[in-house]
Amino acid sequence: STISPTKTITSPPSSQPSIAPTTPEPSTKHRTLTPSNQQRVSRVDDITTAPSSTATATESSLSTELYGLPINPVTTNIPFKRFLEWSLLSDSDMVYAEINLGYDRKGWNKPGTNDVESWSYHDLYENEMVGAQGLGIDNEMWDCHINHYDGYWWEDIEHFGYAQYF
Repeated sequence: STISPTKTITSPPSSQPSIAPTTPEPSTKHRTLTPSNQQRVSRVDDITTAPSSTATATESSLSTELYGLPINPVTTNIPFKRFLEWSLLSDSDMVYAEINLGYDRKGWNKPGTNDVESWSYHDLYENEMVGAQGLGIDNEMWDCHINHYDGYWWEDIEHFGYAQYF
């Protein structure tokens, strides 16, 4: 019998995984104590796997504070396109990044290396703002996630109410 180089006979895919998982099942015998539960238990044996029905003060304050400082609400609005690899951007996103903001593949893939990132949003030229907006990045996203407020004077940080986050 002859074998055709363009046609390969294979078996249909199986609905079962072909490789067994290599990680063991989770165990409750060896749990790591975090700072929040170290204060509530005296021994590892006292930890149960049942969830608590009430949140402690430490757990409930995590949504608004971290290490005793308030959390800047802007930090939760992440410009996801900026953190995609260059090759995953659409053609139009590449145009915004390259033409309007001066990025190339190398600079895009290394955040913090493009000179435009040293400027706060309100100091960008109009075409740079258009580029940022074309990538879905607004002024708050730019200043927080791209510029990291480095383009602000301390007086500006205080004026806009950002000092509480430092």
